[in-house]
Amino acid sequence: MQRQQQLQAEYLFTQAQISFQEGAFNVSLAHIEQGLLAAPDHPGLLSLREQVKTRKAELGQQAEQAKRQQEEEAARQQAEQAKRQQEEEAARQQAEQVKRQQEEEARQQAKTVEPTRRPAEPASRQTPAVAKPNPAKPVRSPTIPEEKRKPTIAETGASKVKQSSRCENILSRITLGEAVSSADQIFMTKECR
Repeated sequence: MQRQQQLQAEYLFTQAQISFQEGAFNVSLAHIEQGLLAAPDHPGLLSLREQVKTRKAELGQQAEQAKRQQEEEAARQQAEQAKRQQEEEAARQQAEQVKRQQEEEARQQAKTVEPTRRPAEPASRQTPAVAKPNPAKPVRSPTIPEEKRKPTIAETGASKVKQSSRCENILSRITLGEAVSSADQIFMTKECR
């Protein structure tokens, strides 16, 4: 009977070694425990049992360490993503604020330019005052030197059309919130009435 138990222990030892080499540690431990029931003092089984337990512990630690590293990496990536999202949101809000400021400045500029522009008076109100002739003085037609000659009605009409067109252009750009050069602003305040 002793011989049969010894043979059974050797067979289980061999099976435990094969399972250990294949990485099947739980199967290997099962073979070892069965072998130790048959031969409790078998040195190979006792030694292999310690090797299997040590290897299982190492693998458990490695798995735990890998899990911690994965969790840390996931947390790092999540933190980076949150930071990127915050930066993007801050940039978006800043861009919106700049846009609102520009729109407000354009509205303010349009308000300051608009009151300086007066509507043209109707033709009936533009008639010049005519001086009544003094019967004591003879009426003479005034002579105007050439350099002080006023432009004719046709000449002033053409320049007013050009000015009016330019005024309308500048005013429409201001109304739309577009940038207006300082030269256009000066022209608008002086010429567009």
